[in-house]
Amino acid sequence: MDPKKEDFIKEWIYEGNNDLGLAEFVIKNDGTYYDLVCFHCQQAAEKFLKAYIIYLNLYYKKIHDLKYLLNVIKKKRTVPEPLFEQADLLSAYAIDSRYPDHWNDPSLEETKECIKAAQNFKKYIFNEIEEQI
Repeated sequence: MDPKKEDFIKEWIYEGNNDLGLAEFVIKNDGTYYDLVCFHCQQAAEKFLKAYIIYLNLYYKKIHDLKYLLNVIKKKRTVPEPLFEQADLLSAYAIDSRYPDHWNDPSLEETKECIKAAQNFKKYIFNEIEEQI
């Protein structure tokens, strides 16, 4: 693999891990910033997917739509159906949720579901590329 491409993939994974790590830290320390935790979970999933798309040498539009990104991956690889359902969950906390007319105040239970979903996205791509990167 080209070293520049490998570094770019690693950068996406690094940032995805930061988003997920922050989300996990807040909940483990009884933080109540649930909307921000869910936002960072969506961001983590997005970054993990973009890393995998680059790894697969596929093209994607600059977009925050997790289902779109999963469908790009689906051109070359099998994507587990539950990831599409989890993409719906996380998409509710994407960029639009940062604006007052779209604010969402998730419960602790919903927040934990978002963390689990982001962890599943990470697990999916790591199962596919871990030995290569």
